[in-house]
Amino acid sequence: MYPIPILTRDIPGYLITPHTDTRWKGITVQLYLPKDDANTDIGTMFHEKLPDGSLPKKAQMRFAPNSGYAFAVGDDTWHSADAVHTRVKSRDSILLTYFVDQGLLRTFRNRGKRLGNFVLNEIRQHVPI
Repeated sequence: MYPIPILTRDIPGYLITPHTDTRWKGITVQLYLPKDDANTDIGTMFHEKLPDGSLPKKAQMRFAPNSGYAFAVGDDTWHSADAVHTRVKSRDSILLTYFVDQGLLRTFRNRGKRLGNFVLNEIRQHVPI
């Protein structure tokens, strides 16, 4: 496995529905970067998949300074995030994803994505918006 850190900034309205991470990932880590404890209610939620297919919330992380979570990716690691509300300027965090390099195909795919993200980032920095 190898890690890729990404600084993320979710703005009001951003949400992500319950999902499990792709099998290309081995470990997901998220470190929260809020300025204070004012919006602890916008942390990642974890779900349990019931036999009827429903995904009730089991736990929610506090979006607070010096906090975060990590989990080994599996088909039972359902998680989501409610929409960022308008009283928040942004929900900043560091995502540290460990990708699985098992076999030649995954190694080439993972390195190709890493190179592609690097090139796109360089283009964004040098092209005026």
